[in-house]
Amino acid sequence: MGAGARLAEERDRWADHWRIADLDHESEHLLENLDLGEELRAAVPARIRLAGPHAVDPVLIGVTDRRVLVVGPSMPGGLVELDLDPLALARLREHVDELWA
Repeated sequence: MGAGARLAEERDRWADHWRIADLDHESEHLLENLDLGEELRAAVPARIRLAGPHAVDPVLIGVTDRRVLVVGPSMPGGLVELDLDPLALARLREHVDELWA
């Protein structure tokens, strides 16, 4: 499955309030920044607060077979890449899971 089809499949999993959010630019930017052969595994919408307590922007978090990308209007250059090794990603997942335990 291509990255565009995978992104469409992921969008179908989003909560209703995210399905109507305008994340088209972020979706396009995410797809444009994938390397040749890089596999998009998940795309998750979120909000990020960078400029202050009331400045909240939507972002799109893409997880590939190689890295995590955060795409949004407040990101430097529109994109932040998180280069996480498998152990770091597992630790991150463990602590995120604790938030909803």
